Amino acid sequence: MSRRRINGAVVGDKGVGKTSLITSAAQEVFSERPVPVLPPTRFPADFVPVPETVDVIAYDTSSRPEDTQAVDETIKAADVVIVCFDAQRKSTLQRLGSDWLPRITHLKPAVPVIIACCKDDTEETLPTDQIREFMEALIREFPVIEVSIRTSARKLRSVLDVFYQGIKTVLYPKAPLLDATTGRLTTPCVKALLRIFLMCD
Repeated sequence: MSRRRINGAVVGDKGVGKTSLITSAAQEVFSERPVPVLPPTRFPADFVPVPETVDVIAYDTSSRPEDTQAVDETIKAADVVIVCFDAQRKSTLQRLGSDWLPRITHLKPAVPVIIACCKDDTEETLPTDQIREFMEALIREFPVIEVSIRTSARKLRSVLDVFYQGIKTVLYPKAPLLDATTGRLTTPCVKALLRIFLMCD
């Protein structure tokens, strides 16, 4: 059986926790002093509890201005993009809408996006209501967002969920079924359901 490869680009501002997110998910360890940028990281073969046989590779990205073009190429080559922000720094949350999401949708309009709310583990975390309201507005503006997940690499909380949700969006895309801009079923989906109903009636 041939193996399917899923490339996930992990992007975000400097210091938001991109490297720690990957390390914690792939190795189940947290490092107080992570390397600046990880090499491509292959997840264990049994990482994905799905029927398909897949290779999952996460691509860490640099935050240095001189590496902007390399980050853009990583986004273009990705099957799913994970955008990280720091739950303790409002500026990184705001830059999701002002920088990262417009940039991603320009480079690869249809790529699914997972938002990772990193470092959600101290009293310095932004208020839940503030994050929720901001994310709801972003999802309305950028339908490519599939889900937003609050995580803590330090506590190994929900780090696996980020990548698992990313894999699910690639293997089981909802775009053929649901128009994200209107929230309604697509015409081909309605026709298929109607045909199934008629056949079973």
